[in-house]
Amino acid sequence: MLMAHRRQPVARGSLPTDQVLTRGPFRLLHYLPDTSPRRSLPPILMVYSLVNRPDLLDLSPRRSLVRDLCDAGYPVYLVDWGRPLEADRALELEDYTPGFIGEAVGHVSQVHDQPPVLLGICQGGTLGLCYASLKPDTLRLMVTIGTPVDFHAGDGVLTGLASAWPMPRTVSEPVNGNRLSAAFTAIRPVDLLVRRYRQLPEIAADEAALDDFLRMEAWMYDCPDQPGLVFHRFLNDFYLNNLLVRDALELHGQPIRLQAITAPVLNIFASQDHLVPPESASSLRERLPRGAGYQEEMLPGGHLGMFLSRGCRQRMLTRIQESLGYL
Repeated sequence: MLMAHRRQPVARGSLPTDQVLTRGPFRLLHYLPDTSPRRSLPPILMVYSLVNRPDLLDLSPRRSLVRDLCDAGYPVYLVDWGRPLEADRALELEDYTPGFIGEAVGHVSQVHDQPPVLLGICQGGTLGLCYASLKPDTLRLMVTIGTPVDFHAGDGVLTGLASAWPMPRTVSEPVNGNRLSAAFTAIRPVDLLVRRYRQLPEIAADEAALDDFLRMEAWMYDCPDQPGLVFHRFLNDFYLNNLLVRDALELHGQPIRLQAITAPVLNIFASQDHLVPPESASSLRERLPRGAGYQEEMLPGGHLGMFLSRGCRQRMLTRIQESLGYL
């Protein structure tokens, strides 16, 4: 469509950021909202998945979980995994967690003189749980959103994709992001390649709606290259062998035990999530120690709807505030 072509490229992200920490391709970003945060509120550290850019969290002014949190007065930070290059091929899972996540938690805690809320999304939530099991006393609250825990529970399409993924002879070879994007598209080709475009004539006259559509298009097909050691380790240890719930996972030689998490946990997931089935996410409740302050919220809709729907984002914000004792 000519109008869509003319509006390209559409910028993603609605809030400016300040880079406060960096190591290799990793960056810790601090969002700079229009209003000052409330000093009494704890900082929120967001950790996103490795395979997509975190733009979904701040897609546009009207579709932004980041802006919702900032408007509520929270200082908000984001772990940005960046775009690993060939020079980063030696990165391992431990460089992500407890590595850079630990550095980010330490920095935010020092700046605000209190432990942060670690808000992990999808794969970022899984990494966050691993960190929380190793450093249980460093977090105010652990929030997981659309996070897989039992990777063999439910009918998750990603587990099927992982089992069919061809393993290379040399697992250290970087994984091409375009190849990942094509694999995700193949999961639901009719939805992504046909049905989504039927709405274009209806939204063409609404510039804001058209821009949001174009932002989603750009985000969906923007998969950074992945360090081979990290990608294949995660695929094997989590998706194929399900080591997290089997209490068989180790990082830096230290056992990862969900039973070791002492921070309160708020687990949010979607009822019709085809990427992270509710059975996978909700299995967390059985893995934590009793009396650990576990809460959960199942939202309607699918994986992306949790971030695109204003109602879902408002419910997430309300539950976070309730878990912190501010409502």
